[in-house]
Amino acid sequence: MARSPRSSTVEVATDTSIERLIAKGISKAAVHCPPWICGLMVVAAAALFHHLWGGKHAGAATAWAVLGLCVSTFVLTGMTWLISHQRRPIGRIHSTATVLLACVYVMIATITGLLQPVVVFLELVFGGTLALTWNLRIVIRGQDGESGVRDPLAHLWERAREVSGFDGTTAKVITVEEHKIDAQVKIDGGDRTVEDLQKKTLNMETAMGLPPGSLTITADQNRADLAEMSISDPRILQTTLPYPGPQHAGGSAADPYRLGLYQDMTPVDLVFLNFHLMINGMSGSGKSFGGGWNLLASIMSRPDASIIAADLTKADQSLGDAAAAIDWLVFTKAQANALMDGLQRAVPARTAWLSAHGYKKWEKGCGLQAVYVLLEECPDVLRVVDEDDFVQLAKAARSAGVYLILSLQRSDYSQVPTIVRGQFGAMACFGVASSDDAAFGLPEKVRDAGASPEDWGVDHPGMCYLSAPGIPMAKRIMPIRTYFIEPKQMQELATRFAASARPLDDVTARAFGDAYAKRAQSQQAVQLIRKQAAGEPQDDAPAPVRPDRTRPICHAAELVISSQYASASMLARKMRIEQGYADRLLDLLEDRGVVGPAGAGETREVLNAPEELEATVTALADADVEDGNTFDEAVTTPDPSPDMHVDVDDDDAVAPPAADEDFGWERAPEPARRMPPAEARAAFIEQLRAWKKAGKAQIEGPDLKPLRDRTGMTSRGWGKKMLDLAARDGILRRDPVRPVYYFTDAPIDVDDHELVGAP
Repeated sequence: MARSPRSSTVEVATDTSIERLIAKGISKAAVHCPPWICGLMVVAAAALFHHLWGGKHAGAATAWAVLGLCVSTFVLTGMTWLISHQRRPIGRIHSTATVLLACVYVMIATITGLLQPVVVFLELVFGGTLALTWNLRIVIRGQDGESGVRDPLAHLWERAREVSGFDGTTAKVITVEEHKIDAQVKIDGGDRTVEDLQKKTLNMETAMGLPPGSLTITADQNRADLAEMSISDPRILQTTLPYPGPQHAGGSAADPYRLGLYQDMTPVDLVFLNFHLMINGMSGSGKSFGGGWNLLASIMSRPDASIIAADLTKADQSLGDAAAAIDWLVFTKAQANALMDGLQRAVPARTAWLSAHGYKKWEKGCGLQAVYVLLEECPDVLRVVDEDDFVQLAKAARSAGVYLILSLQRSDYSQVPTIVRGQFGAMACFGVASSDDAAFGLPEKVRDAGASPEDWGVDHPGMCYLSAPGIPMAKRIMPIRTYFIEPKQMQELATRFAASARPLDDVTARAFGDAYAKRAQSQQAVQLIRKQAAGEPQDDAPAPVRPDRTRPICHAAELVISSQYASASMLARKMRIEQGYADRLLDLLEDRGVVGPAGAGETREVLNAPEELEATVTALADADVEDGNTFDEAVTTPDPSPDMHVDVDDDDAVAPPAADEDFGWERAPEPARRMPPAEARAAFIEQLRAWKKAGKAQIEGPDLKPLRDRTGMTSRGWGKKMLDLAARDGILRRDPVRPVYYFTDAPIDVDDHELVGAP
């Protein structure tokens, strides 16, 4: 959609005064006078020199005068050539030739005088011709601009290069468009590079008198001494852009999605296939409504694309207006686990189907829907689903045509596992609080080239940088203003492109299973949440599970009923408990009529349908389950360090369990009793000594599991606390990015029975 330029009115006053017209004509004629005036001055100088040293003074005086004029000729001509080195070749030659001819004329006239026929010929013919050539240059340059500068950028660059320390560089215009100028910069000198030039961008903008953010500089892909520079006005995107409607509506997911405009007013067209996208931005930067909504509005307009979305934090605040276009909308923990299980089954089913039909990846017309999974405030979703499952999903989903969109404030290792972040080929970064946050939201190469989302914060919501496959580097470092979609407009779009008109393909729907088939309609889920928030009666609609039901048996019931799948290994993995506890949980659920008896296989039959989830969990929460107190205590082992607040994902979630080689400790069965704290600390110090002696390079949370089993300190928080205290004492050093610890050169001289890290 073409953007209508802002209308402006310019009033031109027509001056018919004879005096002013005469003055205007004289001022234009005066521009052509300098060459002729200079010519007359040269003739006058020649007449003076002939009077002083020629004519009646012919002889030695004339010879010495001509010798001095020859030296002056060489000096003036050489200086002219050197000084004009920044001019174009024709201008440099013209200036130098003019000085040379003028000096030669003065020498001849000094000897012969001004009235000799040859001298008169030189004065009239060659002198007049030379002056006219300068008049022609003035006329032609005047057509390029009133200043007479043919290349305004080169003129500005001359002012900036000395300030920036790039004296030997030159800049020339390549293309001029309505909202930008593309130029090429040549770097002279092997001691300076394009990266050095990028670091001086702000200095050059200051010297050139441009607004901050006007210059974007990228390296030329063919020559290291060349850089591509674009000049645009950053102030042009300081106002919101109304949403023009989806581009390529009715097309395919393989067609570009238009998300906004770049600073040079060119459209942002993203072909979103075969990669995952991570959206970063602080609260209030517009990542949900500027990034998420623009993506949803584009995706829902493609008949071969399906949308799945989850938000466990803000409920329907971000996704409610688009609910009609979302095929599977998730707001609760149980629903999130069911979704993850469904995706785990759908990805291999889709890849198998694609391979059987001759496709290596999802393509337009392949017969399957492209599935986009948007996880708003994704760290909250990742905390309730199995992390290993999500890692595997991120690795395999792209080839199946399932593309993840993670939206969060800061994508460091504490929010998203590093291995997951490495699977994301595209990043969109809205305003962030600091450069440290920007380091997690954009690739290093893009930030080094000048992208700085920390300059926006929350002052420019909707502004972002986008780094994705198919986008050239010059665009990756150029700010974007995403379109602003009104809530009412989003509701209209969702109704127009409803999910019911884009049914999910049978292969994926079957793989999703009963949880998908019996899911509540997205609109009904939104209405239910809004009724709950307003305290209205809920009629007969099933309510989501209350989040305060923390008994292990209630959690287990949520998992098996929502996923319609029951096995001890699944419960052990998702609840992070031992296999024996998971088996006991299934036995208790069998006693309460939730699952069937154990058979030949690992899985059991689930006897309750998803719509019975609320009633079942309520009954389990209120009932006095046999052996319940003993079981609850066994599963929820008390924390020996209640004053320490640690995220359970900080340790074991980062790396797989360590190998059987534990550098000094042999695996032992679970102890009959838990060691006293002093003995456990002594065992920890002894373990550090054994590891250091054996040459272990680094320590991670899973490495302490054999020690925790041996001492009875089953809480992972205890192990992390011991490592942190050892780091505080200087025995260990913690990695600033990952939860990994390294030995220092300090000796481990803490007494076995003393508190590690005691002041």
